[in-house]
Amino acid sequence: MTYLFSAPALSTRTPARSWHPPEGIAPRGTLFVLPGRGEHPLVYERFGRRLAADGYRVHALPTTPADRAEDV
Repeated sequence: MTYLFSAPALSTRTPARSWHPPEGIAPRGTLFVLPGRGEHPLVYERFGRRLAADGYRVHALPTTPADRAEDV
């Protein structure tokens, strides 16, 4: 498969972001977010904080345009 753009080096990728429930709240589940094209984990800051407040562990993983679904 040929891509029209190149993926940034791993060192320049936005790091994964994680949000956890507050102390004393039992986790209800875990959610992994895979950002779409042109997005990065920081886009999900508000979403992650909100779900964490409800007791969920949320992890937004970094992806690059060259990442294939099979590789993530």
